[in-house]
Amino acid sequence: VEDTVNFLNHSITNQLVRLRALDLSPKDLNKLTMMTLAVADIERISDHAENIVEYAEQVRSKKATLSQIAIDELKQLSAAVMQSIDLSLSIFADEKFELIDQAELLEQKVDDMQKLIVQNHVDRLMDSKCDPLGGVVFTDMSSDLERCSDHAINIACALSDNPDY
Repeated sequence: VEDTVNFLNHSITNQLVRLRALDLSPKDLNKLTMMTLAVADIERISDHAENIVEYAEQVRSKKATLSQIAIDELKQLSAAVMQSIDLSLSIFADEKFELIDQAELLEQKVDDMQKLIVQNHVDRLMDSKCDPLGGVVFTDMSSDLERCSDHAINIACALSDNPDY
């Protein structure tokens, strides 16, 4: 899927660049620029998703071990991230900018949740309740999930005329 997303990223970006050659208003040129950035954010989400799959494969192959608590925390974070991505894509596609505040709250929830579960995991590591390699995988996976939410909020705000976004 990552190869397909990369192909689409390049194809869409090339077409957006071609559109810049048209006699467009400054507002439309700005919209093209913001669409180009949104396409890049979508591609970055795909990169992070690929990383997450690789970490999950390390756990599945038993190269790294995660406790059930860690797995549950990652599932909760993942659900919040998916909610953030879904809402942000909807805002972008339907130009429902009145929902940006809701998207920002979700993104903050993801940030807070990620910090909390990493701290929880460090506490488990310090108590020797977790595998050190699993701790690295856990932290990297949670970081990639949180970055997906960061890119999602960029997408949600991309076409908004509000300079505060």
